[in-house]
Amino acid sequence: MTLFLSQARRVRPTARLTDADLAHVQAICAFVDGLPLAIELAANWLRMLTAEQILQQLQTGLELLEFPVVDLPERHRNLRVVLEQSWHYLTPRDQEVLAALVVFHGGFTFAAAAAVTGASLRDLQVLVDKSMLSVDVTGRFNRHALIAQLSRQHLDPDHQRQRQLEERHAAFSSSSPARASTRCSMSTGGSRGAPGSKSSTRISWRP
Repeated sequence: MTLFLSQARRVRPTARLTDADLAHVQAICAFVDGLPLAIELAANWLRMLTAEQILQQLQTGLELLEFPVVDLPERHRNLRVVLEQSWHYLTPRDQEVLAALVVFHGGFTFAAAAAVTGASLRDLQVLVDKSMLSVDVTGRFNRHALIAQLSRQHLDPDHQRQRQLEERHAAFSSSSPARASTRCSMSTGGSRGAPGSKSSTRISWRP
């Protein structure tokens, strides 16, 4: 949050943030998982938006993270570019699996991923190794909200594939009451680990 407030003072020196604003700033920093570039890009929008509006916009897409920060290296001025670069480091199979996993909201197990998307344990391990997924001590997989948004953008054009995944997810969820806790969401948002839990892998961004 310190970085956000520092950037906020640069773009709006006279701004005074209320306690409610600070709560939204904290939520913004949590949403982007403390990524410095994302925090700086988000804070720049205080020129036009409130902290609450920034948070709302971030939750619906990546557009706010395209705002240039002129004193950063050119390749790091746009988080969408950084995310797309990370995406292109993946193999076609990695991209296919990661996009399909967007059908899960709130994390997923290997059994669910295998049944719904056809992902193998090796597929998931590769994505963990490439920092596109994290896995906690219980074996539950998650991915950063921004990665989920990026993946969704690559899946959305394939409506037939999307419908197929939704149908498989519905069938999997209804086959056992224990599985019903794995929710399906093709709406905006990403998955995050359970409150208080720690993932064994943290997100890293390739240049």
